[in-house]
Amino acid sequence: MKVQINPLASTPPKQAQTAELSRVPRVWRADWRMTLFVLIMLPLVLFLAGWQLERAAYKQSLMDAYFDKLGALPMELASDPAAAITPEPFTRVRINGSFLPVQLLLDNQIENGKPGYWVYAPFTAGDATWLVNRGWIEAPRLRTDLPDVTALPTGEVSLVALVWPDTGMLPLFGNESLQRENDLVVRMQRLDIPALEAMLGSQITGKELRLEAGQPGVLKAAPQTMGFGVERHQGYAFQWFGLALALVTLYYFYGRSALSNKGDRTNDKQDIAT
Repeated sequence: MKVQINPLASTPPKQAQTAELSRVPRVWRADWRMTLFVLIMLPLVLFLAGWQLERAAYKQSLMDAYFDKLGALPMELASDPAAAITPEPFTRVRINGSFLPVQLLLDNQIENGKPGYWVYAPFTAGDATWLVNRGWIEAPRLRTDLPDVTALPTGEVSLVALVWPDTGMLPLFGNESLQRENDLVVRMQRLDIPALEAMLGSQITGKELRLEAGQPGVLKAAPQTMGFGVERHQGYAFQWFGLALALVTLYYFYGRSALSNKGDRTNDKQDIAT
């Protein structure tokens, strides 16, 4: 007659208990605090990645529009806003009208390492009011002083300018985006069209016109090109997606580590009991 011997009977008690525990199926688990952290951070990281992809697509559309209109003849802008065709970004336009006697200084504009302003002026063409970017001027040494801006042309003039895309308003650090220095000069922290309309008491067409060099009233002409940065936004999106993958991976191994630590504590308790 054959006698079956239990292999665990000939092994020491500690090894037998370890062998028995190794047969118990392990269930992955993670601490609730880590789970809450992942549930909060993962959607945020994925949102930021998607937002960067949207910005890349928007910059790509601007770049395509820029190259499509490069070297095109100026388009005549109608004086009636209701009948006017809304020009696309980077469209060269010709407009006839007159400047309003107000200088709008956009603060914190650096040119070749020197602080300065972009100088804007409202320009009326029939019933429409446009915001014309005259260009850059260096800021005085003292913050309390205002730059000596060349006077605006008087009477009716004809301008050739470039329609500049709306890149969004910068964050506001302070209480007000506009500060009226006197009756003719307004200092701006950002290009805030609604605030300008409230201050000037007239509706402004939400398109910036950048004067070309040699036009009436131009200073040092603002750049007619921009750094589109499509690859930069795509790189940021790749980094956010990589961070999301790393977060999920670390969460998985954290659960495995928590299970392993729990098994070790169980073994220790059984060792003490024996």
